[in-house]
Amino acid sequence: LKEKLKDAGQQLFIEKEARNKLFLVKPGEGIVVVEPTVYMQASASSTIKPMEGLPNWKQWWETFFKM
Repeated sequence: LKEKLKDAGQQLFIEKEARNKLFLVKPGEGIVVVEPTVYMQASASSTIKPMEGLPNWKQWWETFFKM
């Protein structure tokens, strides 16, 4: 506990917690919020199907690189 308390006072830890838990950003940065209903993939036949069951990294890959 003493080690965790010591780490909690470090600037890097405070910044990490502010970003991850409070969703704060530095000036000039932006936030991207992707709604769960946005996880859709268009196939060659122009039908849209949800990407359910895919890992999060794969959903991002499909969203941004498989257009």
